[in-house]
Amino acid sequence: MTAPMGVRELAAALDGRIGCPGGDDWERLIGQANRTMTIASLGAGLAANSAQRNGPVPEDANAYLTCVVEANRERNRRLMALLEEVLDVLAQIGVMPILLKGAALLVALGEPAMRGRIMGDLDLMLPAGTTREACNRLREYGFEVYADSGLDDAPIVLFRDSDVGMVDLHGRMKGSNPRFDHALLAPHCRTVRIGGQEALLPSPAAQAALLTSHDQLQELDYWRGLIDMRHLHDLAQLARSADGIDWQVLDGLFTTRQAQRALRTQLLALKALFRVPVPRRYSSGLWPRIQHRRQLLQADRPRLRWPLTLVTLALEWPRGVRDDLSAASQSRRHLVPAPFLRGKNMARKAIRSPGPGKFC
Repeated sequence: MTAPMGVRELAAALDGRIGCPGGDDWERLIGQANRTMTIASLGAGLAANSAQRNGPVPEDANAYLTCVVEANRERNRRLMALLEEVLDVLAQIGVMPILLKGAALLVALGEPAMRGRIMGDLDLMLPAGTTREACNRLREYGFEVYADSGLDDAPIVLFRDSDVGMVDLHGRMKGSNPRFDHALLAPHCRTVRIGGQEALLPSPAAQAALLTSHDQLQELDYWRGLIDMRHLHDLAQLARSADGIDWQVLDGLFTTRQAQRALRTQLLALKALFRVPVPRRYSSGLWPRIQHRRQLLQADRPRLRWPLTLVTLALEWPRGVRDDLSAASQSRRHLVPAPFLRGKNMARKAIRSPGPGKFC
């Protein structure tokens, strides 16, 4: 059995800093890119940097990667068409959403993201109190509810069998430090035209903050010692875009010490793996350096994840990381104290198997 490719080698391949591997290395590289949902980024990057490669891509690998990139581009084209349709419906009720995560990247980065960014769904942030009205209007156009906790401003997920992805309507992002909602993000956005309607596109710094908060805090990667390669590659592309990331603005969006340590851990990984010149002021600190070294150690020795996660939770319990309880859990509050339920949910999230995009 071929050993998996290391995190440093995968980052270098995604970043175009190594020549074409040989022999079994192609199998290892493609396997790890598939596991981290960066396979389309790898294929698009190889095609863009073909003149700088030190060797040819094997015929079977080239055919596979070309197929993946073209299929991904077609899927993203259909997702953009779905976005235009959703914006048309939301405009009927006077709602201008903020584009989040993959949807924002497709608009901000254009063709490179269309070819290389694998997306699962469309994430949209709506003004407070409008998610339910937006959901009801979209249902009039054939959308069905896939997930709805029934809680105020909790995300509502909709789908149609004819679409290639779901639509996630957010009233806010999970977590209170930072608490990202429409009101907080809107000042960091600019208006963009998509089809016949308009939407709000976050600045590169705001996009970086959303991706970092989602991984490090919401999904507990800071405590689990995980690296989300797909999102880390997104950050590298945002940093190298025409506007670039305003590091001071990014840092200012994380106001608590724990959230800032999580941000610095993310930026240390970005600096080390993708060689993005993050100012030392925003990528320093003893505990972030320890956490970053733990990330690299754990990437090479995945069996350390559970014991190191338990140690990290014991030393620094998550604070301000909101985990919305289900309606059933809410109904049990009179039987079981809410802090116990939240602690149980947090511990379960911390030890669960890593999700898509994680290097492990």
